[in-house]
Amino acid sequence: MKSKIKKVSLLLGVVFFICQSICAQSSNVVPDSLKKAYGALKAVIIVGDESCDRFVPASKEFAEFLRSLGIKVKELYPPNSTSDNVIKASKSANIFVYKGHGNTSGVICLEDRHMYNLELEEKIQLAPNAVVMYNHVCTGAGSSAGDRQSISYTTARDRVFLNARPYVNNGAGMYFANNFCGSDIALFRKLLIEQKNVYDLYRETTERYHQTIEKICRYDKGIVAGVSSHYSGEKRKITTTINGRSTTETLPPAKSYSIAFVAPSDYTFRDLINNSRKHRSFLAVQKK
Repeated sequence: MKSKIKKVSLLLGVVFFICQSICAQSSNVVPDSLKKAYGALKAVIIVGDESCDRFVPASKEFAEFLRSLGIKVKELYPPNSTSDNVIKASKSANIFVYKGHGNTSGVICLEDRHMYNLELEEKIQLAPNAVVMYNHVCTGAGSSAGDRQSISYTTARDRVFLNARPYVNNGAGMYFANNFCGSDIALFRKLLIEQKNVYDLYRETTERYHQTIEKICRYDKGIVAGVSSHYSGEKRKITTTINGRSTTETLPPAKSYSIAFVAPSDYTFRDLINNSRKHRSFLAVQKK
């Protein structure tokens, strides 16, 4: 009888522990063991220019989520999202999130001007192993609003490499991009609280948005990259704005690439808070 009581007590204790963990994850309760780690992190959230104002409400919600964990957050929205402010705020940042326009040259479009890849690599000096997220940025995850027809996997992959290169060259730990508004909280909850590795983050995000993983490419120095796609078979409506004048077009169905990453396949939250992990050089040449 005593043995049965002991087993039941042990089982109840395990159930209680699991319930506490689930409640902590759902309510953003920070375990004492992680308070110091979260408190040492610095994040910057950027909405590029006034044409992207629609991203501001979700960005503010994301900022509050990070602050609820004890992370220090700098928010740069138009008209304050200038190049000087971005350079200053990103110094030693552990989390760098950009929402705005992009293009096939590799660029972030800010309130006062564009910053291209060479300048990004030179002037955006993040903390070692930092996380970079491009959210709803043309070419960031492969596809662009300007694509008139389906692009190839190779084109999508090369666009992802182009956008990731200035950050990973400087020792960032993970580049992640997707084209779904307001998806940052879900992603960072998995990274920061559930402590999933980058491949699980990628796989679960593709499942959530019904994307197909095209391929996981392997590179030197442990770097891997993934690009996902989707084909809906429906006609597309795109709006382009030139010199303040917007034009909407209806285009044929096309394959889209909307989720991508570049990182060591085992990258986790532990790497984010461990600045001593050796930097990896990023090579945009697939191993044969």
